[in-house]
Amino acid sequence: MKPEEKARQQIDRLLEAAGWKIQDYQELHLSASLGLAVREFPMAEGFADYLLFVGAKVVGVCESDKTDSRPLERKKSVPFDKLLISVALGNRDEDTLTTLAGRLVRLDAEIDEEARPA
Repeated sequence: MKPEEKARQQIDRLLEAAGWKIQDYQELHLSASLGLAVREFPMAEGFADYLLFVGAKVVGVCESDKTDSRPLERKKSVPFDKLLISVALGNRDEDTLTTLAGRLVRLDAEIDEEARPA
């Protein structure tokens, strides 16, 4: 399996764990879920690995990283609270949003694991 395919499988698992529905572009149905991650979405220059929709509005783009063990983490040195403040103040650059999304997915998974009975 190619590294990018492995990263996409990991991204799929993380997005699904956070409640996102995954669809391929060829099967696009925007009303299928409130949170929708569409794979291989055509863009002006190539394809986005994932285009993220809430309702019918695009809220983010996610590109799989072939070498990173945390494919959604692009700003590793930025503290979580600073990411939140940055987005609250209007910062919508791709690296900030994908990093925040990745951390929220991991936080959600950690909360779920702690809530599970032993």
